[in-house]
Amino acid sequence: MVNVNGSELVFDHSVTFEQQKMVFAVARENGSGKTRIFKINDKTGNVYAFNGSGNQWDEIAETDSYDIISRLICAWANREIPAYTV
Repeated sequence: MVNVNGSELVFDHSVTFEQQKMVFAVARENGSGKTRIFKINDKTGNVYAFNGSGNQWDEIAETDSYDIISRLICAWANREIPAYTV
């Protein structure tokens, strides 16, 4: 499991795939400027971050997952980011 500091994230946009019950969201880390791509499973609540160097999805630790999801929901509610649905 991977740890991600949710307080450093600024979301850019998201895409929801309704049939697959998946959300993909892109965010930047404030400190490093690194781009993060997240995959959120709506059924289980599991959050994964794409690891470009390993070309794989790494699961995020549960406590960090809650923080990421809540920050994404706030971004949606405040209409801070484009949110697409497919």
